[in-house]
Amino acid sequence: MLALRRFNNRLVLGSQTSNKTGANVVYELKEQQPVMLKIPREISGYLQLAPGAKKQVPMPFGYDRTTERLYCIFRIKGIAGFSIITGNQASNVLVKGTSTQVGRYSVCDFFTNIAVYNPSDTATAAMQYTMFVVPDLDDDNNYYGLVSPLTTPSDSGGIPSMSSSCCARIYAGSGRLDYLITPVTTGAWQQVIGSVSASVTHIDVFDSSGETMELGVGGSGSETRVGIIPPGGISIDLVIPLGERISVRAISGTANVGEIDISAYS
Repeated sequence: MLALRRFNNRLVLGSQTSNKTGANVVYELKEQQPVMLKIPREISGYLQLAPGAKKQVPMPFGYDRTTERLYCIFRIKGIAGFSIITGNQASNVLVKGTSTQVGRYSVCDFFTNIAVYNPSDTATAAMQYTMFVVPDLDDDNNYYGLVSPLTTPSDSGGIPSMSSSCCARIYAGSGRLDYLITPVTTGAWQQVIGSVSASVTHIDVFDSSGETMELGVGGSGSETRVGIIPPGGISIDLVIPLGERISVRAISGTANVGEIDISAYS
């Protein structure tokens, strides 16, 4: 009879009378190790971004940008914008953290380059990053017993829990400004959507002015800033109540060329 058993690492010899468990031998209970990569390729670090600074985020050593998927996790105190390039595609993402709540962002793709910048003129931003290569599902050599090389993934097993259309977004309004016709300054808010038709949880913004803009919610004269729009635009989850007005105002300088398009979804 064993009181504790795992890996046969003997700790104590004793009789049944000297062991309350009634065991003759007590064995060590070892913690089970999590699934690990045989050849771990990961990197983590910390960056300080002075106002207006731009830095490139290093990739893990040996990472193949053309064949390997990279999972990235970023934690931000302050405001930091990411310029993310995947193949021939590029996108911009802005992440904001406060003194009481860290901003978080994660993404997984085949990355060519990731750069980060601080759009603030006065405040320093701090960023922690962790990245690791994600092996393909059928790449059994990278995992210890996670996927059998003889097993081909298929649509089998399990119990469906929701329909494929469960997470489709519902249109809640959109608007467009031509900056050549309606310039937007750093002083006054300019309406883009007069009233959203549903409670908003996500917005997509395209902006070609080349300026940094801010997004505001509320009636004329009562706007509240809810986010920053970097040059190029942004796609973000954001809660905006039914019927609210959405406006923009310039930060870096007057927007008088290009356009802004905002689409809202519940």
